[in-house]
Amino acid sequence: PRSSAELCRKALGHQPGNAIALNHLGRALFNAGVVEDAQRAFETAVKAAPDYFQAWHNLGHVLRAKGDAAGAIQAYGRSIALAPYYQSALLNLALVQMGQADNKAAAENLRILLNFNPKHAEALLNLGICHHIHREFPEAMQAFERAAAAEPANPRILRHLGNLHKEIQDSTTAVA
Repeated sequence: PRSSAELCRKALGHQPGNAIALNHLGRALFNAGVVEDAQRAFETAVKAAPDYFQAWHNLGHVLRAKGDAAGAIQAYGRSIALAPYYQSALLNLALVQMGQADNKAAAENLRILLNFNPKHAEALLNLGICHHIHREFPEAMQAFERAAAAEPANPRILRHLGNLHKEIQDSTTAVA
């Protein structure tokens, strides 16, 4: 059986500027760990079709993997500008922003995502983390509890919820 990359290259032999094939090639290369070639494929895809929001999103993944936070933020932002409802781009933009300690911007993007999908557990978890970092305990607790309601068996959510409960308990014990 042929690999996805081979099939995409064959399609590109017939239609060299096909942005969909370039995007699929980039995904296949990225998944195979061929990051530089994946980046080239995504960059070529967005040049061929500047309004292809999924290719911008995938370019953001590559740039993020390479440690280029500014480039990833720009690519995810372009994806969101083209498709404001694109939840995956909103989440990934927020994750990069959190990695840059820009938790206020991350929280804003997570709130936008939650307007589209109020039960998005990963967004709720990360919103809770943003609030927790800023010691906004009631807001963090609300976000973690909503995340736990959405995914009751998620160990990451339960761990963060438990840590916050313990931190609140320890702070009230220390005051008393």
